[in-house]
Amino acid sequence: MVNIVVCCEDRAKDFLYSDSILEIDIAIFSKKNKVYQFNNFSDLESYKISVVRGYIHSEEFDDIKFLKKFESASIEDCVNLLLNDRVDIIAGPEIVILNYIQKKYSDKINTIENIGLISKKSLHILINKKDKNAEYYIDKFNSGLKIIKENGVYDDIIQKHSSL
Repeated sequence: MVNIVVCCEDRAKDFLYSDSILEIDIAIFSKKNKVYQFNNFSDLESYKISVVRGYIHSEEFDDIKFLKKFESASIEDCVNLLLNDRVDIIAGPEIVILNYIQKKYSDKINTIENIGLISKKSLHILINKKDKNAEYYIDKFNSGLKIIKENGVYDDIIQKHSSL
């Protein structure tokens, strides 16, 4: 099985990672009609924040105990909680959140805004080390990724699928 994930030391003992596929921003979103200031995490202390269970936002953000973080099963649940005023803020991958809102709630895309960056993360293909061909697959993927980055195909793919 192949997954696309953010690197995590806990997973590295059991899985091989490909070279970086894409850099993404992990951001904080609120509704535009709310006025939230975000300069540091303590600014968020009084707000309800929805996060996806198991997501890695940043070591600092994930370890903070004073924030009122509520775990949701998916980005979809986080967005729905925000749109229905059940939480004040959601946190997660900017491109995933914006793409979901654009596809499911295109009429509400202008009601939500990015109020700050938590971190930047690199996405990778992940293959279980127990797979006897894991190193072969990673090597093949990495060499193919290098080729398409060098010949411009990678940039064309990113451009084509970056609708926001």
